[in-house]
Amino acid sequence: MTHQEQRHVMTQAQLMQCNRRFISPVIFFVLLALQFFTPTVEALIEDERVAEYHARNHTWPPKIDEWNPSTPGWGKLMDRRRMQIEGHVLDSSEKYNGWTSLVYTGLVAPNFTEFGYGLSHAPKHLVDELKNILHEGIAKEERKINQEHKVACIDNDIKGNEPYFINAGGLKGGANRRALMGLLPYAEAWSGKKLTPNNAYGLRVYRNTSNLHMHVDKSNTHVVSIILHVDHDNDEGSEPWPIVIESFDGNTAEVALESGDMLFYESSKCMHGRPRKFKGRFYSSLFTHYYPADWEGDNIVLDTHYRIPPTWNENTHVSNQVEHIKVIETAMTEPTCKDTWCAMNKGTLKFSGPVEVGTYTDASGTHELDMNWEIKTARRNAPSPVPRTDDINHLNVDERLMDIHMDTMSSRNRALSETHTL
Repeated sequence: MTHQEQRHVMTQAQLMQCNRRFISPVIFFVLLALQFFTPTVEALIEDERVAEYHARNHTWPPKIDEWNPSTPGWGKLMDRRRMQIEGHVLDSSEKYNGWTSLVYTGLVAPNFTEFGYGLSHAPKHLVDELKNILHEGIAKEERKINQEHKVACIDNDIKGNEPYFINAGGLKGGANRRALMGLLPYAEAWSGKKLTPNNAYGLRVYRNTSNLHMHVDKSNTHVVSIILHVDHDNDEGSEPWPIVIESFDGNTAEVALESGDMLFYESSKCMHGRPRKFKGRFYSSLFTHYYPADWEGDNIVLDTHYRIPPTWNENTHVSNQVEHIKVIETAMTEPTCKDTWCAMNKGTLKFSGPVEVGTYTDASGTHELDMNWEIKTARRNAPSPVPRTDDINHLNVDERLMDIHMDTMSSRNRALSETHTL
């Protein structure tokens, strides 16, 4: 390919039609990462990307307080991962995927909560409905017809024991949609953000010896998410199967879910998974995903690529400073450590229920979900009028009118969310 041909920017759809032998290696790996990261961003040419990096006055490596959020623990965690990717990932496509994940989660993407996760509980009527669907599906052996296609971040030691799905209804109706919309107010109260519902899927049923590599979710649409654990077996020999998640304070948490428990989490920013092998007959959950109504996903993704250093494909000798890491698309493993994730051998924060509906627990304790957060935020952001002296006695009436107005606006916004095309 000539330099002039390399200057031409094509969309991903056009590029995927091209034969790989006509694309220079550096450009192809950037395109490959774009393909995994988002389906809507146009292809980048490396020299243009590097020029934009310098135009934005970026430097590398980031200082500890440049990581976002700028807590010492998060900075230390992200800087360790930077050294792992620089020194241990040799394949260029894997290396660039590692950089997109690190830069997005560690530098570019904002956080909305203090720790990035919270343990809560779902309304009983929804849990009961999903449990009935699950156990009816297991009895009908739906796994024979709803086997899940191969997912890069899921492994199983037993061939034929891959996860399968039990149909809980699509997004046009059924339990999936009821869960997506019914849990929306809880996700908004936890995150403090007005959210757009994107999708719900499940019921996914994991089986014996399954494990889910540590990974992050789609940055455009899976920003604030919920794992609603439906049920698991309690057969002899079964063991708890915690979800592992990295927290913004730099700690790693293990959260053991019981039936009806749900985990709020910032799913495209916090690395999460179930790296330990599952020991049991079945373990099933439903997943709901949302993104902020003002989310500029495409711009954030471009900012991510422009923040990756020009030296991304160079290898740095790190000796034994950090453990080996392997990149698998948007997932990562640390194969030299037990359970393929080193933090699980160094001490984790362990959480489990019971947790009441309308509350959540994180590293700082148990908190009420403020379902009126939107009204309070609007009040805080509203300009304060300067009353005339003769108006002071009427302020209480005005506040009641404000309550009525905000309740009406909240109801209208909720109706718009429920009619959003999914």
